[in-house]
Amino acid sequence: MTKRIRVAHLHSYLPFGGVENHILNLCRHFDSTRFELEVCLFREGGPMLSVFQDAGIPVRVFNVVDGDGRIVNGDQARAFLAHLRSFDIAHTWYGGGPLNFGMQAAQSLRIAVQVQSIEWLVPAVDPGLDAVILESEVLKQIQEAAGVPNRLERINAGIDLARYDPATVQPFRRFDGPVVGRVSRLVEEKDPETFVRAAAIVQARHPQANFVIAGDGPLRPQLEALAQRLDARITFLGNCANVPAVLAAFDIFAYPTLGDSFGFVNAEAMAMGKPVISTRVGSVPELVRDGETGFLIEPQDAWGLAQCICYLLNEPEIGRRMGCQGRQLIETKFDLKQEVTAMADLYHELYHRFLGAPERAPDGTATDTAVVAAAQPAASAGQRPGALNLQQAQAAAEHALELAPTDINVLAAYGTVSVEAGNYEGARSALLRIQAQDPECPAALELQEAVSLLPG
Repeated sequence: MTKRIRVAHLHSYLPFGGVENHILNLCRHFDSTRFELEVCLFREGGPMLSVFQDAGIPVRVFNVVDGDGRIVNGDQARAFLAHLRSFDIAHTWYGGGPLNFGMQAAQSLRIAVQVQSIEWLVPAVDPGLDAVILESEVLKQIQEAAGVPNRLERINAGIDLARYDPATVQPFRRFDGPVVGRVSRLVEEKDPETFVRAAAIVQARHPQANFVIAGDGPLRPQLEALAQRLDARITFLGNCANVPAVLAAFDIFAYPTLGDSFGFVNAEAMAMGKPVISTRVGSVPELVRDGETGFLIEPQDAWGLAQCICYLLNEPEIGRRMGCQGRQLIETKFDLKQEVTAMADLYHELYHRFLGAPERAPDGTATDTAVVAAAQPAASAGQRPGALNLQQAQAAAEHALELAPTDINVLAAYGTVSVEAGNYEGARSALLRIQAQDPECPAALELQEAVSLLPG
């Protein structure tokens, strides 16, 4: 019997989010006769853990780091490393900030093949990766501008078209009147506040319109209070495992955001044949084509969002036509089968290339020194030695900032690189912009500590 290639998907934890759905869909559809997949978490389980378990996907949880990436349990770190030794491929998702521990562990153990999926608008920081997987042209441009030396693989994120089928999926609930909805975590970078403010504007003109938010997060009490103050009638559903049924109930999908690198949920809504209104940031314009599959607005433009919603409420046939065009785009370029095939081919090529390269130890044995090295606090992108020179990193960070000027992760990366490059004004500016959004977030606190040590 041919040996199955063992693949570990390394991630911190499993909130309800687009990346987590992305990992879930890949694991569901990989050929189990060729690959043995497992999700390895090094922070905690998270609310989506049960969804993975119900789908029969193996998940191992190790409580190694806290939300800031600090190692809080050395025994769990060693257990994570011991478990990881048996894998042939380590596929790290994200990899920045608190999530560097997964990449450090894979390198310390000399896992045969190491790849990373970049989901933020930042350059890859690890020259030892065998491949960096990118789901958009904007992300690829950022890597190229930074002079990232790794092999770059452009693979579109895929949607399970059978699961997201508007012809067969039944809505989770029927509403009286049209429904405008969104699905996302309720956190600053997803900008749910703009959705709430737009709802109040629209309902003043279209009182029959229903507004629905699926998803949960720390901002929910604040958003509910804002909706009440603005007299916006919004249904808050909380976390929903059956996203297709939620989307089936919507007539319009409205997803203002401050910094999605791709906007996986936009693709899901388009697969369900919904017109999408989203923000002109990051890679979103590659998917949401203004005037064709939906509309694009500027960041935090509640008035502009309301205008687009009102237009589609007044012209439902145009909305249906946009929804059909969106579905066609997903079928053509973002089919999960295409992604699974491309990813499997990449895994297979890299692993068998490794087998023909005996200079890298295939046994994955870690020395005590490697265990100690991997169990150190994760470094930020700007602190990893030998990845990119500072001039390249600064140029890449500036490019990312142009694409997503309000994204907290991008601002943090820009600020960190600016500190290292001696661009103190840029570092302080980035800190102020992060603090204006969320002064208590880990990125703000970490950057504040670095800035406090600057001269002047």
